[in-house]
Amino acid sequence: MVHFSSPDEHERLQVLYRYQILDTPPEAVFDRITVLATRVLNVPIALISLVERDRIFFKSRQGIDPPELDREGSWCGQAMFTQGIYWVADLLEHPIWCNHSFVTEKQLRFYAASPLCTTTGHRLGTLCVMDYHPHPLDEEKSAILAALGELVIEQMDLRLAASRLVTTEKALKHSESRFRQFVEQAADVFLIYDEMGFVLDTNQAACDFLGYSREELLHLPMHLITSRWHPQQCRTGLLTGQVHRQMDHYRCKDGTLMPVEVRLGWIEIDEQRWIHAIARDIRDRLIVERKLKQQADRQRLSYSLTQSLRRTLHLDDILRTTVAELCQLFATDRVAIFRFLDPHQGQVVAESVVSPWLSIQGEYFTDVCIHQTFEDLSRNQRVLIQHPNIEQSPLSLCHVELLRQLEVKAYCVLPIFLAQELWGLLVVHHCTAPRQWEEWEMGLLLDLANQLEIAIQHSQLYEKTQYQAQREQAIHQVVKTMRRSLNLDQIFSTVVNELGDLLAVDRVVIVEYRIQEKVWVHVAEYRKMAEFSSLLGQKIDDENNPIAARLKTLEIVQLDDTSHLHDPINKNLNENFGGAWLLIPLSYDDQLWGSLTLMRSPQRGQGWSPHEIEVAQEIADHLAIAIEQSCLYHQLEKANQELSQLACMDGLTGVANRRRFDEYFYRQWERGQQEEIPLSLILVDIDFFKPYNDTYGHQAGDDALRQVAQALTHSLSRNSDLVARYGGEEFALILPNTPLEQAQKIAAKIQTQVADLQIPHSASSISSWVTVSMGLATIIPEPHLSPQEFVTSVDCCLYQAKAKGRNRYVANSRNVVNFFTNHSPRKIDHG
Repeated sequence: MVHFSSPDEHERLQVLYRYQILDTPPEAVFDRITVLATRVLNVPIALISLVERDRIFFKSRQGIDPPELDREGSWCGQAMFTQGIYWVADLLEHPIWCNHSFVTEKQLRFYAASPLCTTTGHRLGTLCVMDYHPHPLDEEKSAILAALGELVIEQMDLRLAASRLVTTEKALKHSESRFRQFVEQAADVFLIYDEMGFVLDTNQAACDFLGYSREELLHLPMHLITSRWHPQQCRTGLLTGQVHRQMDHYRCKDGTLMPVEVRLGWIEIDEQRWIHAIARDIRDRLIVERKLKQQADRQRLSYSLTQSLRRTLHLDDILRTTVAELCQLFATDRVAIFRFLDPHQGQVVAESVVSPWLSIQGEYFTDVCIHQTFEDLSRNQRVLIQHPNIEQSPLSLCHVELLRQLEVKAYCVLPIFLAQELWGLLVVHHCTAPRQWEEWEMGLLLDLANQLEIAIQHSQLYEKTQYQAQREQAIHQVVKTMRRSLNLDQIFSTVVNELGDLLAVDRVVIVEYRIQEKVWVHVAEYRKMAEFSSLLGQKIDDENNPIAARLKTLEIVQLDDTSHLHDPINKNLNENFGGAWLLIPLSYDDQLWGSLTLMRSPQRGQGWSPHEIEVAQEIADHLAIAIEQSCLYHQLEKANQELSQLACMDGLTGVANRRRFDEYFYRQWERGQQEEIPLSLILVDIDFFKPYNDTYGHQAGDDALRQVAQALTHSLSRNSDLVARYGGEEFALILPNTPLEQAQKIAAKIQTQVADLQIPHSASSISSWVTVSMGLATIIPEPHLSPQEFVTSVDCCLYQAKAKGRNRYVANSRNVVNFFTNHSPRKIDHG
């Protein structure tokens, strides 16, 4: 037998199961439909069949006993997938169903079914009728059966909706009960009141919080509970349907105002609108938030100071930031940092003060009592001292008198230690009135004192290493400049200036050794004083020069006192600028290039320290590398120029090749556009060159090409003119800034030059010697003109010269564009 199913069988079954109708007892509403079907259609059997995976369940049945059948081989399993009514007039004659048990055993002969199809298109079963006699199904009865099938689906939908409604009502009642229980057990205040502000319902938490009984709260007006009750504003704000949140204070029965966070919203029941308010006691939260804010402020200021330490190593900047932040955060009148210069004296090195109180920035205080107050403190006994009221403090009389002079009413002070020694004090003054500082403020001061100690340590390290850092930075700058540039003048200028500032010398000179001239030449210099005479360009003899001899062995020459020099050359130099000299050889590949020379005047009375020699040597090494790289670069540049020339030259004739022609032609075309000057072009073709090759051989042909190329070159007199081999036996001459008349003179000169060569050509039909044909044109390039079209116009002139008998030139004296539009490109004739 056949088992029919749809591609979306699983989805179909899920829809069927959602109706929850399978295996349910008979229902009158469905039985009335099957009874009506039997009577109207005059048949004994009517079934509402619901097709499951492996069976067919009959929700209603008339004329048949079994409540279900196997789906395998069932008629309904097929009929539910048909479009419209499915019917068989005589099952006994049906090729598939004639052997069905319902036909052979129960003697059924007629079957008709209407598919049960949901609004989503899912087929759930059929409403089918059967008869023991064969007969057709007319249109009227077919329509009735279809209508009854639709009625079955409608009743199934109504049944499902009713079931869901019952479930929803039960859930609603359960939810209402749970909500009431939740409201009563909630710790938050719950109030429901009408649009006029009278309380309609509440919970026990509201009674406990506000101090009213439930009876007292009911019908109590909201304006007695909150001052923010404005009926019209509240109603307008809540009509948007959104929950409104606000901070408020609820007034208790005893008049106490309690801070609350309130959520307001609408409740609509049976077209009545009420307002619900859920208020939460936020007293504890406000305390926590205040503490968290204090902690956040403490962390922020600590972080700010830490960031200041990372941004700068200047102690003054860090101290200024610290006092300014503390003064603002503590809302106090003065914050100062006092530094001890000795046990009896100190200075206010940083201050932030609020007007009109006296500023003590930079003031020195000499008072033994200040140090005595803290002299027993050590690094392991950090104590923060505060006095909320100096008039009631146990301070020494001299200390109190000093604070009175500064108009201080309350103060706290924290010692700052450095290497177990008392470095200074972090002081907070309140001048307006006595003040008790809070615990978090004390903790913040302790944190900042730690940060200040770190800042001071960093500052001292900075002062110690600053000079070294400056040296390293200068060396880095010199090296960076040398790596960036291959320009020796720029490199030399950077080196002498940076080295002069770095080592505080009076003069720095770079000297080049010119071995062929046997002299040393000063090529760059730094002079600390403008009145020092310039040594730039000065030449020093190499022969009989003991210092030069030592440099040529690559020895560093250190002279702390040049007054002991006796050789004539250096003795004369010493008279011009004596003192201390340091000469470092500059070399690469074991070849001496010159020297880096540093000079100090004798008035300085200072020689050369090992560190200075080390720094100068390091820079000299980098300078030598830069010199070598510059020399290699210039050698490479020269080689590249030679290669570029070779790449642009025709190997046979020695003139420019086609690549060079294209590049130069387009460059001159752009120049002509920019400067609006004429550009002339001559194309030259050797007449009957192929027969020449055939007659004299290719070797002779190559010689002829070379001679013609030389003749063309000799016909030109300007460096800007270019002769190029255009292809085969063709040549091209580019004549920038050349009018047509001058180009014609050059063409005539070419004819003369080639004729004077008297190269025999027995295969020529026009002459016994080699001749040339030429086309030429002149144009002032414009943006709308095409350089390719211009070349084509010249080529057309060459074609005309050959067509007119060769051994001549044709010049295009008309407008090039008009000429080109009237001429099509020629086919090149290499004859």
